Amino acid sequence: MKKKYLKIFSIIIGILFLILVLGNFALNFWLQNKLPDYVKNNSDYLISYKTLEVHLGTGNIFATGISVNNKNPEKAEKLGLQGTVDTVSVSRFGIFDALFNKELSTSKLVLRNPNLNIILPNPNKNKQTKKENPFNLEELKITNGNISVFRATKTKFLSVSDLNLNVENLQMNEESLDQKLPLLFDHYDVNAKNLYFRPDNVYAFTAKYITTKEGQMSLKDFALNPLLSYQNFTRFYPKKRNLFDFKTSEMEFKDIMLKDNKITLKKVRFENPVLKMFTTNVKPLEKEKSFKYDVNLEDLVMNNAQIAILKSNGSPLFGAENLTMNINKFLMNSETAKGNIPFQYDDFKINGKQIHYFSETQNVNVASLNIDPKSANLTNISVKPTAISPNKSSMDLTLQHLQLKIKEWKFIENKLSLNIDDVLVNSLNGKITSAKNPQKKKPTFEGIQFP
Repeated sequence: MKKKYLKIFSIIIGILFLILVLGNFALNFWLQNKLPDYVKNNSDYLISYKTLEVHLGTGNIFATGISVNNKNPEKAEKLGLQGTVDTVSVSRFGIFDALFNKELSTSKLVLRNPNLNIILPNPNKNKQTKKENPFNLEELKITNGNISVFRATKTKFLSVSDLNLNVENLQMNEESLDQKLPLLFDHYDVNAKNLYFRPDNVYAFTAKYITTKEGQMSLKDFALNPLLSYQNFTRFYPKKRNLFDFKTSEMEFKDIMLKDNKITLKKVRFENPVLKMFTTNVKPLEKEKSFKYDVNLEDLVMNNAQIAILKSNGSPLFGAENLTMNINKFLMNSETAKGNIPFQYDDFKINGKQIHYFSETQNVNVASLNIDPKSANLTNISVKPTAISPNKSSMDLTLQHLQLKIKEWKFIENKLSLNIDDVLVNSLNGKITSAKNPQKKKPTFEGIQFP
């Protein structure tokens, strides 16, 4: 009796296995011969390939010699795809969820030698459409990729060459393709060349090389490039105050976290950074944002930095050479970017040489300085008049050493407020010329307090 049931069970299993094999064979035959025509007639893309294999039971897909083009590239409301991929390998693709629930999920996607141009759909035309479910991917691997992403206006949004990428728990949805940072992920490993990222019409991020090793990412020749001259910046954005131009020979960081427009990095190091900032006295409107991102650098080190702050006419306002800065909890966002110092901090230590400050009538030079929240040491200081105004006093001084013990300092409405315990002045020489026609308003020193 048992042998009879075992025989029946074996026959049923054999029939099911045969059906599965025949179904898988029929599916692959249909995919190989009919899928291109089906896609051509039922989608916005023209897809061709040399070989295509699909395993119905496991959901594994393997294809070679893929090429894709838009059938109607003028349709801005659809995602545009154009290019080739040597091989595509998909592990455990949710075939039934994709067909019946319109959910895209897979455990692993491998692209070898992709050369792709991607055009994002026009977000204005998609506002009333139903949002697609997010695309979740446990692991994405790209080898030797050349990828360019364009907005619907055909302006470049993102591009990279010679890309070798491995990302875990990648998440991307329709909202992330608009103005926010495009991706969310857990672990990453990337090597690439010629990174270009243009989040808006004012700035573009570039890097010549990107490498990762043991969780530490390094970017060679990293830059934040303004896309407008300062004259055009003030013309098209008259209520925005500051325009930034930043370059560094190398940037290193660890533990990147991206969420919406927030960028958080740990253990950040810049080598030979050069910061140029154009600034005016324009008071930005509350809704205006000259910098759209929240950048949080928990431990920031800058070696051999150079800083130049220029007035709207191009004349210098502040300059510094050979600065070494250690800043804890550096924060820069749309609010801090409105100020004379475009960032906030918790703790800091700064060493520097050749510091220059230019007011309307005075030129201040400091040969070297050492500053932290509790003290300031400045050596070889000179204050020289650059213009004589009958309404203002002028100074022509030299000072060998100035030492301050500071109880507190902070910026209030873009003005430095100092609470000083002790002042040491050594070898002060020069003269102070009082104004011939002093203004009736009495000068105040509310920004400096001497107990």
